[in-house]
Order: sequence, then structure tokens, then C-alpha cells
Amino acid sequence: MGEETAEKCGVIGVYSSSVESGEVPYSIYNGLIALQHRGQESAGISVLQNGKIKTKKDMGLVTDIFETEDIDKLASSIGIGHVRYSTTGSSTIENAQPLVNKEKGIEIAISFNGNIVNYEELKAQFENLSQMPFTCSADTELILKMYSRELQNEFLESKKNGKKKAKLQEGNDAGIGMDSMKGNGMGGKSNFAQIGIDETKFLPYINAMHKVMLKLVGAYSILLLINDGTIVAVRDPKGFKPLSIGRKKTLVNDLTYVASETSALDALDAQFDRDIKPGEIVVIKKEGIFSQQRFHERHAHCMFEWVYFSRPDSVIEERPVHDVRVRLGEELAKIFKHEIDVVIPIPDSGRSSALGFAKSLGVPIEEGLIKNRYIHRTFIMPANEQRKALLKLKLNPIRSILQGKRIGIVDDSVIRGNTMKRLVKLLRENGAKEVHLLVSCPPVISPCYMGIDFPTYKELLASDRNIAQITEELGADSVTYNTTEGLQRALMLPENDNCMACLTGVYPTPKIHEYAIEMKKRGEKKSFNIAVLASGRGSNLQSIIDHIESKKLDARVGCVISDNLDSQALKRAEKHGIEFKAIDPSKFGSKEEYEKEILKLLNEKQIDLVVLAGYMRIVGKTLLDAFSGKIINIHPTLLPKFKGCAGMQCHEEVIKAKEKESGATAHIVTSDVDGGPILGQRKVPVFETDTPQKLADRVLKEEHLLLPEVIALFVKGKHGC
Repeated sequence: MGEETAEKCGVIGVYSSSVESGEVPYSIYNGLIALQHRGQESAGISVLQNGKIKTKKDMGLVTDIFETEDIDKLASSIGIGHVRYSTTGSSTIENAQPLVNKEKGIEIAISFNGNIVNYEELKAQFENLSQMPFTCSADTELILKMYSRELQNEFLESKKNGKKKAKLQEGNDAGIGMDSMKGNGMGGKSNFAQIGIDETKFLPYINAMHKVMLKLVGAYSILLLINDGTIVAVRDPKGFKPLSIGRKKTLVNDLTYVASETSALDALDAQFDRDIKPGEIVVIKKEGIFSQQRFHERHAHCMFEWVYFSRPDSVIEERPVHDVRVRLGEELAKIFKHEIDVVIPIPDSGRSSALGFAKSLGVPIEEGLIKNRYIHRTFIMPANEQRKALLKLKLNPIRSILQGKRIGIVDDSVIRGNTMKRLVKLLRENGAKEVHLLVSCPPVISPCYMGIDFPTYKELLASDRNIAQITEELGADSVTYNTTEGLQRALMLPENDNCMACLTGVYPTPKIHEYAIEMKKRGEKKSFNIAVLASGRGSNLQSIIDHIESKKLDARVGCVISDNLDSQALKRAEKHGIEFKAIDPSKFGSKEEYEKEILKLLNEKQIDLVVLAGYMRIVGKTLLDAFSGKIINIHPTLLPKFKGCAGMQCHEEVIKAKEKESGATAHIVTSDVDGGPILGQRKVPVFETDTPQKLADRVLKEEHLLLPEVIALFVKGKHGC
């Protein structure tokens, strides 16, 4: 069940030796279905057709997005695909992948799984150097732009030197080594070895990615599709995220696959070749396959891949996921101290551990909880309110199995505890005499910054509670967690080869550890402080206040500022005890002086984020410079359409243009009015009978939901901007 936990994405790439055909897009499509458990917000496929990248992507499930005719139109010999859950950036089509970037003749599509810890720092550096705007709020776009720029430089360097090969890099002063694997292509265990391969055709791609990787701090598996017919596959130096390579040979075709999990290869009837090594860069071209492992660091495989994320039929680092989970159940049996009548697995990821636990104790196992197969995995959805609504429909107990029994329920993990608390209550209501909870993962006490959507410290159930307190909070008769030692034995990996930061609070690299300490201090120091600028009635301000007071939004309104002395927003602030101030622009000699007065108050109140909620003025340079990337606006249309409109004018233009849908957009405020990076959108249909007012009323309801959602991204540091 992996309660309310989410992993970012699943990726797949396919390379065919034949000319364009339907086999490649259909392989990607079927592979994405096999990886659907890794993300359900959006999905997409990019292929190469006649030297140009063609992409089809949308919000929703793979089977909802792609019809047969869509896949037929993507006929190609090379392509990549993606399913997404957002850990940075919001759930919008702009952030759906693959993302595509075209610059100076080089077109590249990217599928990305992971999280970049130093994203903010790198994005600021890149924007200052390149003056290139960002079109979405995900960290993926930064990597795409960085690689595009480095690859251009590699090609230019080769041309300038009048050579056909790139210089082989010798590592760096940080002691990063490399393995050239000359003469045998992939090297190691690979069956793709090609004698006498010309590595000069591959080195520009490897050198460019090496330079990007030297700057990245975080966890990632990456697939890149380049318009010269190349796929580049990359795994981060620590090997946090899994990435496997496989192949299939038919009478007319040789196919090479790269995927997040081996279960996707199985679905395609492909032969698993091997896991891509941590720090390895693999290049696939018509000339063959070649790779170099440019980094040789301590491995830090994410233990949650075995505990929960991956499918039980996948194999990671030569360890079958199902077998690891069975051993986790056996480890639980060693430390469980109570009497039970029956073991109930929580479907689906608790099932393998329940088997190991029940067999070791000699207690019968029963399917006492029936899962609705047509409900999306609730924990992999971004909004907590959506999760709560769907949880009620997800599991249904069988009373005849539970009635009068002492039951042991087995789950993979407990994060916040919201789901488990409701489930324990549900089991008691359906006749369970005692409810004992067995958790195959040790207590999660620290947030993850490597691509898993774990919440902040104070939201983690086990971060500040002992076992007795957790048991009381959940309403169970007992709670038994696995130990880190038991987890280590079940994984059967070298002790230092795993990342267990969420269990121990010790992060795998100094920079990530420093970041975690800073985030913890920030959380302890003060609440996330926002300022709201409003000119009118302040209904969006009220929505923010309501979300904060109902504890749906972990922030505080530090001040409300209005340019209108009669603004209703000021009265709302006064009613809720929020400091407010009316600043009349006509009292100042210039816009700069007016904004300096606003800035003075923002600095005094130590504001983290400025929210424009019906603020009817264009923000000037003074505020933009002081709060770069930290001013957001809510716009009553689906940007980038209808930029520059305001109020009822927007709805009039939408109806006049005969749009089928409209909605609300939250975006970063920049000097390009309504042109900053989009953070989130909520849509409404436009009906033939709509008047501007009717449409405005429906859009406003979506604004009231969207704005708090986007502010929450900033609170958690996951806005990607």
C-alpha cells in the first residue's frame, strides 16, 4: 500500500535496427503500461521521424491518452517514453514528459526520474549565463537545457579542432575515475559487445553528459533522444534510481531497450541484459552501443525500490523484488511478540511480506481486504484531498474473515499514518477483535530529497513519536516495525550500498546532508511566511486563509498589502488578525518609490513568497529583482493563451474565441507579463450558454483551489522554480 508515498517517474527507451515501423511506439506504449505504477499524473512518448522529434503527451493514464491511431502516427525506429508523478513542479501538461528542447539545430527530448537537490542554484546560474527562459516548473527542463548547451560545445570543439573525434577526458581533481572499456562496447556483462567500435562517434555525447553530472546533486535516471538518431541513458553516480538494459532479436529486427524496471522488459518479451551501473553513461547509435562509467563512488541504492516502489516481478541489482519482500516478512516474524489468528496482507505491495511472515509463524493468510482495481493508486496523487476521497473507495474488508479474529495486517510502510488510522478503524468496525500492524519497512523519520515524495519532518508519523505513541495514534493493539538490520539482511546487499537516509537521518552525500540540515532548521525556525497583494474583494486571500486555518496549508500570511484603501481584502485581513497596510501609489513620485515602500514592509516581515491575488498593477523591477522567482500570480485563463487580459475581459475573450475549455493558471511573475513559468492549472469546460459572468464564477472556484496548492509547493521546496 505504501501509504501516501510517491516515487517520481518511470522511463523507457527503444532503439530499432530497422527503418521506421510501428514496433517501436507500440513497444514504448506497452512498456509504459508495465511502468504505470510509478506515476499516474501524465504520460508521453517522443519518437524521431525524418530528423524531427514528434511527441504525444497528456495528463492521465497511458491507456487514456493513447489510441491506436495515435501510436500508428508515431511510427519510428527510435523513441523514449515517460510516466510521471511530480516531486518538483506541479501537475500540469507543461511539466508532463518527455520535454523537448531545440536550439541551434540540435533537438533533444528527455525522460527523467529523480530529483535535483541543487536545482535552485543551478537554474539561477544557467539563466544568468544563457538568458534562456524556462517554460515549465520541473527540474527536468534544467537538465535538458544544460545538456543541450554542453553537447553544442562538444560538437563545436570537434569542428574547431578539425577532428572527427572528441578528446577523451581524464577525470577531474575530485578523483572521479573512468573506465574506457575500449574494444568491447558496453563492457562488463553486456552481450552487446562490439569489437573494434569507433568510440570517437560516441564521446561527444558522453563528455557532454559528464560535464552536466559534475554539477548535479541528487538522484536520477535519464533517457535522452537526440535528433541525429541517438539515445543516451544515464544513471546517477550513487545509483539511487534503477535503470536496466535489455534486447530482443526477431527475424527482421534487433531491438535495444532501456527501462526503469525489468518488468517492463518482461512485458515486451525482451531479454534482460544488465543494470546500468551507477555513474554510467550509455550511448546507443546506428554504429552500435558504447558506454563509460565516469564515476566510481559509494553506491546508495534506494531501499524503497525493493520495499515498495517496484513491481514484485522486477529484479533490481540481481535481487528479485518479491524475494526481498518475502525475507522482510520473515524478519518481522522473528521480532513479533503477540498471538494472532490470521494474517491479512494490505494489497498489493504488502502481499509478499505477508507471505513470508505467515509462513514463518505458521499462521494462515487470508485476503481479508479486497482492492478496487479501478481506483488509481491514491498515494501517488499529488493533492491530499484527492487521496482522502479515493481511499474510501479503495479497500473493502471481508467481514466473514475478520469477525472475532485477532488479525495481523502487513503493510510495506507507514508515512503520515492517515491511511492506516482509517484502515484500523474500518477493520474494527467489520468485526476484528484485535488489530496488530506489521510494517516491513523500519520507521521513516526523515524526509527524502532524492526523488520520493516524503513530507516534512513534522508530518512524518515516526519522526517525533515512539512505538507506544504510534500505536495509540493509529488505534492499533500493537505496531511492529522491521529493524534496519533486518532490512539489510533481507536486501542481501553490502551494508554501505544502500541509501537509508529516511530511516536514519544520515544522507549519502555531504551536500545532500547539509541541505537536509538546512531544511530541518528552516522548519524549526519559523513558519513559511507569505505576503498577499490584493486590490479588490480578496476572495483568493480568503481561500488562502481558510486553507491555513483548516491546517491544509502549512504557512502563515505575514501581511496583506493593497493599493486600494477600500479593498475588501484589507477587511478580511483585519477580521482574521492579519497585519495589513494600504499603500496609495498616488502618494509617490514614481513606481520605483512606491515599490520600495512595499519592499520595506516585505523585508520587515521576513516574507518568503509574495502572492498576487487580484492585484491590479504590473509588478516593476524593484520588486522583481528583490523577489526573483518568489512572486506568483493567479490568472483567470489557461495561459499562454490570453496573456495580458484582466478580470472580466479575460472571460469575454475566451467566449469570443469559442474555446472549449478555460480555467485558472498560477505562474511565476517576471518582466514578461503573464509569461513567467507556469506552476499549475485547473480547467473548466466552456459551455455554449455561458456568459462571461457564469464562466468567471466557475473559474474563480478553481482559483480558490489552485492557489493554495501552488503555495504548498513552495512551502515544501518542490515548486521547481
